[in-house]
Amino acid sequence: MSELIGKVAWVTGGGGGIGAAIVDELRQRGAIVRATDRDEAEGLDRCDMRDPDEIDRYARSLVAAHGKLDILVNNAGIQRRKQFVDFTEADFDDIFGVNVRGMFFASQAAARIMIEAGCAGSIINISSVNATHAQPETVLYCASKGAVATMTRALAVAFGRHGIRVNAIAPGTIVTGLNRDRLSNQDTVEGVIQVTALGRLGMPQDVAPTAAFLAGDGASFITGSTIAVHGGWTLQG
Repeated sequence: MSELIGKVAWVTGGGGGIGAAIVDELRQRGAIVRATDRDEAEGLDRCDMRDPDEIDRYARSLVAAHGKLDILVNNAGIQRRKQFVDFTEADFDDIFGVNVRGMFFASQAAARIMIEAGCAGSIINISSVNATHAQPETVLYCASKGAVATMTRALAVAFGRHGIRVNAIAPGTIVTGLNRDRLSNQDTVEGVIQVTALGRLGMPQDVAPTAAFLAGDGASFITGSTIAVHGGWTLQG
C-alpha cells in the first residue's frame, strides 16, 4: 500500500463523496495529496473549476510548494435533475463549465507541468455510467459525462508520447451528496438494487481503489481506458 510514496497528487472536488475517498486512499498509499473544492475548508483549497486562469495558477502553486505534480484526479462535478424542456442556459453553463471545461483546463495545466518536467504522470477523470446509459432527467449531466469519456481517449493520444497516461472511471449509483435527494426515496433505492448484479448501492470507498490503481505503476500500460465501477448495474439492460 505504499507504491505512491513521494508522488504529488491533485484531486478536484475533494471535499466529499468520491473525491474525499480518493484523497484518503491516495494518502494511505503514500502520496502527497492536495484537494480543491468550490469552498475553502479545513484540508481543502479553493479553486473555481470554471476559471482557466485560476486553475493554472493553482497548478503552478502546487509545483512551487512541492516541486512537481505527478497525478491529477478530475473529480469535480455537478448534476441537476429536470425535465429536458426545463433546463436553462445557466444550467447548461454550470454543468458543462465544471464537468467539461474544468476537466479540460485542469488536464491542460497538469500536462504542461508534467511535460516541462519530463514526468510520466497520470490523469484520472471521473466519468459516469451515464456517459453511455441515459436518464431522462439528467440530459445535461449525461452529455457532459459523454464528453468526459471522449476527451479521455483524445487526451490519451495527445499526451501518450510524453508518457502521460489518461484514463477514466465510470461509477454507477454511488451514495454521495450528488444524489442524496434521489436516494432518499426508498422505492428508487430498491429499484437500483434490483438491477445491480451485486445487489447493493455503491459507496465512495468502492471507487477510490480504482483511482489509486490507475495512478500507480501497475497501470503503466493502461491509457485511454474507462473502467466501470458499477456493481454490474448495466449488465441487465
